[in-house]
Amino acid sequence: MENQTCSFPDKLTDEQYAILSELVGTPSFNSQIPPEGSEAEIQQAIWRMLENHEGIRLSQLQVGDQSNGRFNILAQKGEPLEHTKFALMMYVHTDTIKKESNWENDYKLTRGTHGFLQGVGVYDMKAGVMMLIDLLQTIDVPPGATVVGVFGVGEERNSDGMKRLLKWDGMEKMNMVLSPEICPQGEADERANPEIDAHKRIITGRPGHIKIELVSTVPPSHAHDLNKPGANDVLNSTVFQIRESIIAIARKQFGKDFNFGEKNFSVPHQQTFGSKESASRTTKAIGHMGIHIVSPLTEEWVRGTATQVKESLEKRLNWYEHGIGVELGEWGVSYPAYVTPTDTPEAEALLDWVGKFYGSAAWRPSQKGAWADSNLGADFFNRLNAKRAERPSILSADGSRSPIRKVGWYDIAPIGGRAHEGGEFVVEASVAQMCHCYAGFVRTVLPKLTGTRRT
Repeated sequence: MENQTCSFPDKLTDEQYAILSELVGTPSFNSQIPPEGSEAEIQQAIWRMLENHEGIRLSQLQVGDQSNGRFNILAQKGEPLEHTKFALMMYVHTDTIKKESNWENDYKLTRGTHGFLQGVGVYDMKAGVMMLIDLLQTIDVPPGATVVGVFGVGEERNSDGMKRLLKWDGMEKMNMVLSPEICPQGEADERANPEIDAHKRIITGRPGHIKIELVSTVPPSHAHDLNKPGANDVLNSTVFQIRESIIAIARKQFGKDFNFGEKNFSVPHQQTFGSKESASRTTKAIGHMGIHIVSPLTEEWVRGTATQVKESLEKRLNWYEHGIGVELGEWGVSYPAYVTPTDTPEAEALLDWVGKFYGSAAWRPSQKGAWADSNLGADFFNRLNAKRAERPSILSADGSRSPIRKVGWYDIAPIGGRAHEGGEFVVEASVAQMCHCYAGFVRTVLPKLTGTRRT
């Protein structure tokens, strides 16, 4: 979609710069070991920035043990949710990774060359956090609509903040979610020649990352007999068979050109039987396998296929008879692949607005390994959409059927680069435009969407 680009200042306002400076200057790396390594300080700072502004209703969702001081912030503006005709959620996460000692960036916002802003976490994603704070402070939400700003914790570690949000009873009242979450497709490849904002990418899908733990055991006699497999041999062969089977089945089911990305690794934990001098094989090994998937593959399908492969190996190689065992489990957090709906009036209105604002816009499902809270949130709504589609539609007074509500999750981020690295940066002009784009959507498009209430 191509239109004439809107013209806006290429720098942040003094107020926006001050907010971003305070955010970058507040370390919020997430080790989840308070007081250092907790997001409590930055959440309290954001709360202070919002609490005295008229019309903002603040609440907290406790994350984890209450003693750790970690919480999500919900900032609602406009109609109460129980009376709203259209609820727009805007989601950001406030945590970052920890600064390394050799990084050139620090917990300080600076203006660098080429119109870049630099500082730890400025791209991922404190520029987006600033945008949402500024919007809530300054925007007048149109009658009949509600804006729900969510400042989440825990994204860089295990997404426990998002998991807590998904249990909030207001989630099912949402009509649309927008987020300035970054994506590799929108990053600048060269710092001196950053990518431009048009075509502006609206991220509508991300790959997933499914994590499987494997624990293999063999009898003690295998520790001394090179003719018998050790625990690592069993583990590595199982990992290989699972990987090859998943790739083969996926391509057979979805076509040989199906875009399937695999990322697998094994981290054996060796436990020897007997002394180190006498034992040459391990009798127990623990491996971690990460499988990079894209939609329509699901976590349930991957785990089910892995179990079938393991059971086939057990039977074919007589593992039980030889005292060999492999157990499959989970480790860390798995992220489902998703593609969000783009065939709704809300989605069409978003694409039209972004196209008019930037001059051109396009839906872009990411094909790179950039899973995020968006994966969990969008998957939640996709499952909710599927349940709603199974229900009979409501008959209106005029005899027509009310359309079923389908909630989409759309990421529109600024241009930047080197996230999680010492030279992380974001293009200031792109951040300034992003602020105007989101605010303009609320002012210009949201009033039209209040008439599209769905069941």
